[in-house]
Amino acid sequence: MVAKEMEQLNLNIDTTSQESIQFSFENIAKDILLNWQLRVNDALFSFTEIEFYYFHKGIHEDNATHIHDYDQGLWRFHSQQVLSNEKFVFV
Repeated sequence: MVAKEMEQLNLNIDTTSQESIQFSFENIAKDILLNWQLRVNDALFSFTEIEFYYFHKGIHEDNATHIHDYDQGLWRFHSQQVLSNEKFVFV
């Protein structure tokens, strides 16, 4: 499989309403689950489930979100299972 650029993955969320946010989540999840894999070193992994944490004041206030100094729309992997020599590539 050919590696894809992360920029090809549309992580845009329509914040017009709670319904539009939910619709955006569903579209992002379907795309990731059906069209993407993650390569870690030489192993390929398919996604079987995905979680979204999103906070938008006054529209979608997810209390499970954590405050991080990241730009919107970027991936954040839980660091407890990531080794420093592992290379992640989306395919």
